[in-house]
Amino acid sequence: MTFTVYASSTRGAIDRLGLVKGWDFPQFYAMGVLAAEGRVHELQSSASISAVVAARVAPEKRFRFVPVYGPQVALAFLPFAALPYTTARWVWVGVSLGLFILCVGALVGWGRGQRSRSGGRRKRGQR
Repeated sequence: MTFTVYASSTRGAIDRLGLVKGWDFPQFYAMGVLAAEGRVHELQSSASISAVVAARVAPEKRFRFVPVYGPQVALAFLPFAALPYTTARWVWVGVSLGLFILCVGALVGWGRGQRSRSGGRRKRGQR
């Protein structure tokens, strides 16, 4: 994790390794942009996704993105297309973190409920 933070601690959309920050997010973002522009027939085009990334994310570098996500992903990322890439990426990080916290909270609550139903203790040898 320390290396990830170090690699990502640069200005702009390119990390210290020369890669676009966000791992899969550039492709999600590009798909949202294509959908927002009504170019849905291009959602499975490597050239179109790469062109959007080049134009809106990292014009100083050329990356090739192979479309590995279905076109329905574009619908989920459509709202992000209205934002600049860096802002959209931070909003996505916040959404992801919020969902993670909700899931952990739900699991902790479920675990507490399971323990209270069993009386909180188990007999020796019982699983």
